[in-house]
Amino acid sequence: MTDRRKITDKEVKFKLHIDGSYHLFYSEKVMEIQRLIGADIIIAFDEFTPFLCDYTFAKASIDKKHCWLRYCEAYLKKSKAI
Repeated sequence: MTDRRKITDKEVKFKLHIDGSYHLFYSEKVMEIQRLIGADIIIAFDEFTPFLCDYTFAKASIDKKHCWLRYCEAYLKKSKAI
């Protein structure tokens, strides 16, 4: 959808509009960060679909979300709570 981001089943890479720097996040790292900051509710990645997107795009987005959830669940099960 945009050239400033790349979303895959494993990671999200995006370019900040402020300084042009790139940032890479993956499910396990996001879970770790949320635990470290003491989040009461831990949330997996989500890709917001545009209004009136087609079925194929929506299905691919849901499939990515489920993949991210599996990575997050596996990470949380094998890591110890902080």
